[in-house]
Amino acid sequence: MPSLTPREIPVVIVGAGPSGTTAANLLGRQGIACLVVERHHDIYPLPRAVHLDDETLRIMQSAGLADEVRAITRPALGLQLLNADHQPFARFQRDPVDSGQGHPGANMFDQAMLEAVLRRGLARFPHVDLRCGAEAVAVETGHTHGPAPLRVTIRDHVSGRLEQVWTHAVLGCDGANGSSRATVGTTMEDLRFTQSWLVVDVHSEQPLANWDGIHQVCDRRRAATYMRIGPRRYRWEFQIRAGESAHELSRIEVVRQLVAPWLGGVDPRQLTVVRQTTYTFHALVARRWRRGRVFLLGDAAHQTPPFLGQGLCAGVRDAANLTWKLGLVLAGHADERLLDSYQSERRPHARQLVRMAVMLGRTMTSGTTAVGTARQALFVQAAGLDAFQRLMERSASPPLRPGPLVRPASRLLPGRRQPAGRLCPQPLVRTAAGTDTAAPVEIPLDDLLGDGFAVLAHCTDWIFAFNWASVIGEDTRAFFARLRTRYVGIVPAPAPLPATSDDVRLIHDPSGALDRWLTRHRAHAVLLRPDRTVFATARTLDLIRWRHELASAGMRDILPPARLAGLERQPQQSAVSSAGRRGHHARTPVEPGSMDLRS
Repeated sequence: MPSLTPREIPVVIVGAGPSGTTAANLLGRQGIACLVVERHHDIYPLPRAVHLDDETLRIMQSAGLADEVRAITRPALGLQLLNADHQPFARFQRDPVDSGQGHPGANMFDQAMLEAVLRRGLARFPHVDLRCGAEAVAVETGHTHGPAPLRVTIRDHVSGRLEQVWTHAVLGCDGANGSSRATVGTTMEDLRFTQSWLVVDVHSEQPLANWDGIHQVCDRRRAATYMRIGPRRYRWEFQIRAGESAHELSRIEVVRQLVAPWLGGVDPRQLTVVRQTTYTFHALVARRWRRGRVFLLGDAAHQTPPFLGQGLCAGVRDAANLTWKLGLVLAGHADERLLDSYQSERRPHARQLVRMAVMLGRTMTSGTTAVGTARQALFVQAAGLDAFQRLMERSASPPLRPGPLVRPASRLLPGRRQPAGRLCPQPLVRTAAGTDTAAPVEIPLDDLLGDGFAVLAHCTDWIFAFNWASVIGEDTRAFFARLRTRYVGIVPAPAPLPATSDDVRLIHDPSGALDRWLTRHRAHAVLLRPDRTVFATARTLDLIRWRHELASAGMRDILPPARLAGLERQPQQSAVSSAGRRGHHARTPVEPGSMDLRS
């Protein structure tokens, strides 16, 4: 092997699929240099994944690509279940405009088009390099004398040239058949679901007149799925039964017979088959997602049956969860404990979604056994219940479990869901346009929250916002500044919305969605993580307590934990006076970092 002169780059991403390119876009937004290595020369041109949920589109928004992704997606109306005679017995609607996350609940797309958008997004960042036709052939860990702890050897497929790169983190996004699993040294937990399906993607110039959502045929003789992907693109998936020949099922005359129930008056000979292939669906979750600074994302970490449409979405969530934590560690604002939370948060979440997909798949595709027949009969009965309808129509994914970065409220009203670990809602909010004379503008909430942590709170005294830094104390202000924290105060209309500073923004809540959400959870303030997940709620804005909890999770602080704990135990006093509404700002003494925002 020729002598190599290694160079250093903060992050190497192995694989330029949706997980890898999403991670690269999110790191690029943080100003972190990274190299994306992809063994294929071009984007794989044929369709694979076809569904994005609203939460995943929200991640695309945080990557600055919401408009581009929305332009290539098509909102779907939800899911309907059909019996063996193709008669619907249940329908679960999804909002095609806004599910509460600021985006439609279900969105159909062509994966090649999505990957093209994500790769074009990388061109915005001169510090992000995408190298196609190259492969990471070795990842060496545990170096103590080099400029970084990891060394990656890359081979160019055209020239055969080898290059070595020192790096501080490797993100393994190279799928189920890549080498990253071996580097991490993981085994896979098998949730025991394996089925083979025939997948047929077609183009039709003549539209097919069907309900514009996903159709799931719950037939124990042959389960099937149908969906419209784009203006002229359609997909069918048919279960291959035990002992059946996939080759025989793929014959054109058999395929035409299978798709006939959806064609209406359209001549099947007018359909153009874009792709026809056989997939084997698995339910696997890696037992280990990290070895030092090597991480698994996407299909390298988990594989799921398609019945919830969460395969690609889960990989994008991996990227959103890891990249903000990695950014803080690389910047020196957090230690390795923060990276420990990647597996502890993402693995249970992904595993729960895989188990839900397995349960749904087994029910929808039950075989001819007595158990399968009984299971499907119960499913048909349950589908008519209001509670089951609400469960299926709710697009939100499971919450993250309580942990260092998810701090549940101690007391909730009966029947209320814990907000910590869930995404906050994203309505349109009204804010100052940047000058005192300009009319307020309406924008999605996330576009105002910034790229770091955010405090979202009722603000009964808008004059308080101008004294934000002095109220919270210099040490606490510096701590939250290192986390790029922005304060967003919800001002009751019709109070004015003057322009403030970059780290303080005042808003009106025209729809009332934020006010209802906070009131429902008996909260006056919430601390949001950079991935828009609720870290904690509070009746009073107790930044000292939050600072202590974040320091315990791995954020670096200048005060020792004992000193922080002492501050936390001191009495809390009011920091906002009603006198401010009369035009002057009276304030009682207050422990820095603690504010009572109740009116």
